[in-house]
Amino acid sequence: MDVLVPLIIVIGILSAILGFYKMFFSTDNAATQEGVKYIAFGLIGIIIIMSAKFIGTTIFGLLDKPELS
Repeated sequence: MDVLVPLIIVIGILSAILGFYKMFFSTDNAATQEGVKYIAFGLIGIIIIMSAKFIGTTIFGLLDKPELS
């Protein structure tokens, strides 16, 4: 978990950077749309992994309380 989450975040950031590159430096409309998709998928991936990490740590933190056992 300590290695996987930052790795996925870095992949999402690199995907968004690639999307910005494709969007700004392409003259073709299809390539611009592909760049927008890369940006959206990168941001959605970052949001999903951060939400999953937050939910997982919250649930495991609640289950670890002695009053629930």
